[in-house]
Amino acid sequence: MTQKMTRSERQELSGTNRLMGDLIGQFDGHAHIFRSDLPMTSPRRYTPDYHAEPEAYCARLKQHNLDGALLVQPSFLGTENSYMLNQMASMARESGLTFKAVIVLDPTERPIDKPFLENLSQRGVIGIRLNLVGMSDGDVNDLSSWERLVRLTDQIGWHVELHCEGPRLRSPLNQLLDWSHTVVVDHFGLPDAFKVLQCDSMKTLSDAPKDRLFVKCSAPYRIFPTSSSSNAAQQIQPVFDHLYQAIGPDHLIWGSDWPHTRFESQQSYQECLNWKTQYLAS
Repeated sequence: MTQKMTRSERQELSGTNRLMGDLIGQFDGHAHIFRSDLPMTSPRRYTPDYHAEPEAYCARLKQHNLDGALLVQPSFLGTENSYMLNQMASMARESGLTFKAVIVLDPTERPIDKPFLENLSQRGVIGIRLNLVGMSDGDVNDLSSWERLVRLTDQIGWHVELHCEGPRLRSPLNQLLDWSHTVVVDHFGLPDAFKVLQCDSMKTLSDAPKDRLFVKCSAPYRIFPTSSSSNAAQQIQPVFDHLYQAIGPDHLIWGSDWPHTRFESQQSYQECLNWKTQYLAS
C-alpha cells in the first residue's frame, strides 16, 4: 500500500523537467507569446487586443529566477506556429534561457510526414496540442482523424497535450492513450467547478496509466472564473491534493498560463508562483 505523503514532505513538481528532456532547473510549464496583429484563425473564442511579447516574458522569468519555459501555441493563432518558433530561437539566444514548444497542427490541412515533424523537433518542438474546449460532443468523442498524426508524433518522442472540459475528458483521453505513450492534460483536467472532486475527470485521471500521464497545475481561474485569484487557488487545492497523491510530483506540471488570456486584469505572475507554494505547503 502506498503511504500518503504529508504536505510537509511534499517534493517540488518536476513534470516540466521530464517533458523537456530531464533538464535541471526551474521551468514554467505553460505560457504563450503572441502579437495581436498576427493572422488569426476563424472561428475563435478570443481575440487579444495587446501583444504578449518575448522580451516581457523573459523579463518575468528572470525576475523570478526561472530557467526557461515550455511555450504553447495559443488557440487563436491556429496552426500558424511560425511566430512562436521563430521568437523562441531568438529568445534562447538573447536571454540564455531554455525553451521548448508545443504546437498546433491540423491533420487534414497538409500532408504531414515523419521528416516534417523531425525538422520541427530540431527547432525545439516536443508536443502537439488538441484544444477540444467548446467543440461538439461528436468531435470530442471521435478523434479518429487524429490517429495517424498522433501515432507519428509518438514515434519521434513527442507528447500530445489535451485541453478538454472535465466532464467530457474520459473518451478523448483514452483514445489518445491508445496512440501516444505520453499525454498531458491541461489545467487540472478542467473539473466541474461545482463538484471538483466528484467530477468524472478526477476518476478518469486516477484510472489512467500513471507513467504515461502528466497534468498541468495551472490556471485555476479558468475553473473558477468568478473567484478572486486567492480564492480560486484555495478552491482548487483539493484537486491538487488528489492529483499529487494519485500521480505524483514528477508527473505534475506547474504553469503560469502567462499572459492569462481573458483574465489579464485579475492575475499576476507572482500570484501564479504563490499558488505553487500554496499547493505544496498549505
